[in-house]
Amino acid sequence: MATSSIKSFEQDAFEPHKRTLGQLLASTSPPLRVPDYQRDFSWEKAQILDFWNDLYDFAISDPKQASSREYFLGAIVLVNSGNFHLVLDGQQRIATATILLAAMRDK
Repeated sequence: MATSSIKSFEQDAFEPHKRTLGQLLASTSPPLRVPDYQRDFSWEKAQILDFWNDLYDFAISDPKQASSREYFLGAIVLVNSGNFHLVLDGQQRIATATILLAAMRDK
């Protein structure tokens, strides 16, 4: 009986979904929320430059194939709490990417 309980839990615990960043930000219902117990945004210039340089290197690596390639931002772990999708992992990447998109929009 314990085995079936564990198996059932494992099947229901995770539902991986492949989403673009735009899909994640535009269609999350309920909305995203970073829980209070998560650390504040803490990336410094070095981490932001690494992120930017990685995106830039990806973009220029094969410009002819740019529209058909995908960039893996990393796993984002969300938990549906009813009113919100709590961001348990990936908040630094989501925040940095959102700031970058806002800066590009404003420019």
